[in-house]
Amino acid sequence: MTYWENAIAKDSSTKKGDCVKIGIIGVTGRVGKKVLANAIQKNIPVVFGSASSSSPFLGYDLGELIDASPLNLYVTKTAGAPFDSADILIDFSLASATEENMSKAVQHQKPLLIGTTGYSEKTFELIQKASTKIPLLVSANFSVGIQLCMDAVKILCNDAKQIKIIETHHTTKKDTPSGTSLMFKKALNDKAHIESIRRDDHMGEHTIIFDMESERVTLTHTSFSRDIFAQGALKAAEFLIQQPPGLYDMADCLSWTGK
Repeated sequence: MTYWENAIAKDSSTKKGDCVKIGIIGVTGRVGKKVLANAIQKNIPVVFGSASSSSPFLGYDLGELIDASPLNLYVTKTAGAPFDSADILIDFSLASATEENMSKAVQHQKPLLIGTTGYSEKTFELIQKASTKIPLLVSANFSVGIQLCMDAVKILCNDAKQIKIIETHHTTKKDTPSGTSLMFKKALNDKAHIESIRRDDHMGEHTIIFDMESERVTLTHTSFSRDIFAQGALKAAEFLIQQPPGLYDMADCLSWTGK
């Protein structure tokens, strides 16, 4: 049984409230809504869903966000969200809110999963500092397939003379290049050139081209649904909630046996 299944079984066999509970920061965003939907599908209790103070969805029932039955939980401002009611926090909001959300997680001693991208080097330094106090997992992409590609590019880059990353995302994506492309570039020891393309509501695609002496190898990852990011995030949360303070990533999660 997974951690969630064990917690849910424990909750149904003992007193109410023993089950692990999650709080979703940025619940009205593309991935935030998918995390909510997947959590509800897996019977993982969601105790709050929050958004920025300017969100037009403030006050909406969370069920309404995902075209489901009313959950009698409503979108609240992140500034006033009940962080203390959750056992773990999942943040898919905005890079500009990362520092404040992390500060509150530390204040309430809650594990925090950060899926936002585009934050500054200063913010990352604060993330490193916060990880000495709480478990923190940061990733620009929670897809299992992307993580497998990360392993592959580290091998392919050894014989490549030239490397190019072509990334395609939806037109409203705020960071260019994407956080995933920067992850690939870092894995390639900064030896790759990135080309960014933006198209209406594109789910996301990354192609890495390796030009060798007399041949070319092309590796492409295509996302067909944002559910892959939500499912990966819930898997990462399952891992994170059982860890001591520290800074973790998806590679740590996928290599974890759960024992």
